[in-house]
This record gives sequence, structure tokens and C-alpha cells, in this order.
Amino acid sequence: EDALSATTTTTTTSMPPALLLSTSRDAKIARYNAKKQLQDEMAKYKALLERRARLGLEEEDMDGHDQESLERALNLKALEYAKQDAIEEWSNVVREIPMLQRMVQMKS
Repeated sequence: EDALSATTTTTTTSMPPALLLSTSRDAKIARYNAKKQLQDEMAKYKALLERRARLGLEEEDMDGHDQESLERALNLKALEYAKQDAIEEWSNVVREIPMLQRMVQMKS
């Protein structure tokens, strides 16, 4: 806990507030764009899988993909999306730690 709060404090105090907000905003936008791209790619793979199912294709290649490679690609994108989501949540938690510490100090 102490190491985490020291890291958070050092990071936030070593940067000017305007730069910190700008960097935070830019990082948030980059994470949003990455998640949006992953969602689009997952939708593409899901649509290809649905089309294969509709056409009754099992082992044949369609659009350069077989069933297994489509499922693998979709699962990898889903894992990447989950990783991005976890990183975003972790970022939110780290940002809230100083607020919680201040609340604890005010109650003490």
C-alpha cells in the first residue's frame, strides 16, 4: 500500500496539473480508440463466423479463414479487449486512491 501511494504521489506531483490532465485525457482517448477498434474487429469475426454457419461451411476456407482460425482470432481479440478493460479499471482505481486516502485522513 505504501509503495503504491508513494508511486502515485510521486507521479502526480512531478508533473504540472495541466500536463497531467492533458496526458490523462490523451491516454483515455487512446484507450477508447483501441477498445473501439477491438470491438469492430470482434464484430467482423463474429459476422464471418455467422456467415459460415448460415452457409453450412465447416472445414473449407472462406475469405482466407477457416473455422478454427476465425474462432482463435475472435478469442484473441476478446482477450485483448478484456485486458484493455482491466487496464482502464485499474487506472480508475489508482486515480481514486488519493481521494480515499484523504477521506480516511479527514475521518481520523
